[in-house]
Amino acid sequence: MLGPLAAAATAVLLFVTSDTVGFYYHGGATTIAVVMAVLIGAVELAPASPLARLLSITPARWVGKISYGLYLWHWPVIMFLPEVANLGAKVTGVLILALATVSYYLVELPVRQGRPRFAVSTPLRLAVTVPVVLGCVAASVVVSTNWAIGLQKQQLIAMNGAPCGNGVLMCWRVTAPQGRPVITVVGDSTAMALDPGFVDLARQRGWGYVLAAKQGCGISGLPYTLKAPNPPAPYQVECAKTADERLRTLLDTYHPTMVFALSNFETLHYAGTDSKLVEPLTPEWTAGVHGSLRHFAEQVTASGAALVTPGVLPVSLSAQACLETQKATKNCKPLPASTPTGDAANTIYQQVAGETRGMHLLGARQYICPNGTCPMVVDGLVLRYDGVHFTPQGAR
Repeated sequence: MLGPLAAAATAVLLFVTSDTVGFYYHGGATTIAVVMAVLIGAVELAPASPLARLLSITPARWVGKISYGLYLWHWPVIMFLPEVANLGAKVTGVLILALATVSYYLVELPVRQGRPRFAVSTPLRLAVTVPVVLGCVAASVVVSTNWAIGLQKQQLIAMNGAPCGNGVLMCWRVTAPQGRPVITVVGDSTAMALDPGFVDLARQRGWGYVLAAKQGCGISGLPYTLKAPNPPAPYQVECAKTADERLRTLLDTYHPTMVFALSNFETLHYAGTDSKLVEPLTPEWTAGVHGSLRHFAEQVTASGAALVTPGVLPVSLSAQACLETQKATKNCKPLPASTPTGDAANTIYQQVAGETRGMHLLGARQYICPNGTCPMVVDGLVLRYDGVHFTPQGAR
């Protein structure tokens, strides 16, 4: 019985567990490993069982043979391919499978069988192969390291809770002098990425500044999903459930003069009251986003604080190769500032601002997307390293 139970548990865990939720880092990864170990042990102890026979079918055994290549290739492809070309998940998966297959038959299998003739059968080939391999490894390390310690690392530090500390939802970033205004920033990781700019602004103006943005959480309190047609992840459901409580805590604790709100979630599918996904641009979606944004705006302004928001910001170009070459190739053309979902969401923001005294829309599109397009570099400055999250320089 342990084998089938472990197989079922493995399937459930792989489906519901994400590396973006706290459970994964607080026992979840260990739980998955233990369950899989039980599954492997059950198959080894009963090789004639139905479960063992199921896992012994030809496709499963073939995937097992190239699994090490899949493990090696998946991360560099997922990390670096989107910087060069926008390919869908299916195409990316096929590419990973193809690379793993080729490397298995041309590299792994010959080495394991002691016959890597193509690469090392003669001194000349060996002399060429060794430096080429070392050069490729060194190049990949340098490229990945330079990119990681540059814009991406700076921004990932900012958006992963470092400003307030791990697990802290809100904090003083600049303590308010006696009698001076207090500004707060709420929203998702996009808002969190603006922290360096708000720190500088508060210090220059003599204001207090509180960071209360939460990675992965929109401002409107709806359970959005980043992976439609899949349902919202558990942390996204939790974000929606605790939205009102987080906002009340912020308003009651820090008594802000102004709340700056920024989130890109308000363009996505969300789960309705019946748990079915509500598709963007439908009447139900429009009504839901409008109602939730108005509820948020009324809570903020009822406290006496002004609410300022740029609405939904358009996505900009994000290809690393384009940043390096600055060539207007097919994949390097700046993205349009106007999109159907973005325009629809911003229309809702405008409606809510017209209905809510104390809410103000901040025009930001002309600065990040001049001339109706959104390049990665504006006036020589990289604004958003991935097209969404601001670099420290861009935030300032």
